[in-house]
Amino acid sequence: MTNQISSKFDDDDINDDELLAACNDDITTKKPALTVPIVEISSFGFPFEPYQIQVDFMRSLYSTLQQSKHGIFESPTGTGKSLSIICGSLRWLFDEIQSWKHEYEELSKPIESKNDSSSDDWLKRIMKRKEEEVIREKRRDELKVKIDLEDQYANASKNTLAASIKKTMTNQRSSKFDDDDINDDELLAACNDDITTKKPDLTVPIGI
Repeated sequence: MTNQISSKFDDDDINDDELLAACNDDITTKKPALTVPIVEISSFGFPFEPYQIQVDFMRSLYSTLQQSKHGIFESPTGTGKSLSIICGSLRWLFDEIQSWKHEYEELSKPIESKNDSSSDDWLKRIMKRKEEEVIREKRRDELKVKIDLEDQYANASKNTLAASIKKTMTNQRSSKFDDDDINDDELLAACNDDITTKKPDLTVPIGI
């Protein structure tokens, strides 16, 4: 520091205030912190009405992921940490993928030509436009890779789940379906027949 600003300071003359002032001259202004919108409770897909501690947990997790930060979360035993992590992170992942697709669509649109009546060199304007197109194309390619990869994962997960359900339903309903005859509509209909929403039995025996 002394070598860099020797014209302004001698080594023995540097005090804290002058040192900080000199450093501030060299510090690049950081980008403002990303504003994270408050996520609606219903959008987390929580399977039942969440407690406030679970809402705060999911929103804090979402905000941390959105800002690409590291987070350490803790909550008392029995407060639904695992479910809060699943719902909060999946909500963020869904929104992140949707933002990729939206940005990709925007970058795929042609750049609007602006009527520039300034006296700037026309060649500079053309070069600037070319640079913008190169940057947009590079970003488009990055997003395309992410979107394609996510689609592959989603399809693989869907096929794995469908195969597992199909195998189970074939064993349970061999008289109704042959393995090759089961399509997605029949599979879903068969699954819906077996799904019954049950409330936990909270009856306490008397005399215990």
